[in-house]
Amino acid sequence: MNNYINFTIQLEKPNCEQYADAPDDSLGELSHFELGLKLFCFECDRPVSIEIGEEKLKVFLDPDICMLLEDELPKKISELSQGKPIKIEFIESVCLTLELQPLTNDKISCNFK
Repeated sequence: MNNYINFTIQLEKPNCEQYADAPDDSLGELSHFELGLKLFCFECDRPVSIEIGEEKLKVFLDPDICMLLEDELPKKISELSQGKPIKIEFIESVCLTLELQPLTNDKISCNFK
């Protein structure tokens, strides 16, 4: 088993190019918060680098981080703090799953899949 201490999440320079249309809610199914979150992530899109040990991956505010926030990320973090394992999936940009398993009060095992 590898022991790594390094864990960083960093916003990088914004994307200047938009590859899709801005999100809308023509059917009126989203709350103001949900639509606002989607618009924020779209308009402020930028790469997000995540580094764990020597592994480094890049995801994006839109759609990766936006989807995490919509997919109950705070609930998952709460479960992790209660000693339960969680999975964080990045299915749009990199098709990667981070499996986080608490080991002790100050250590977490992380596996990339």
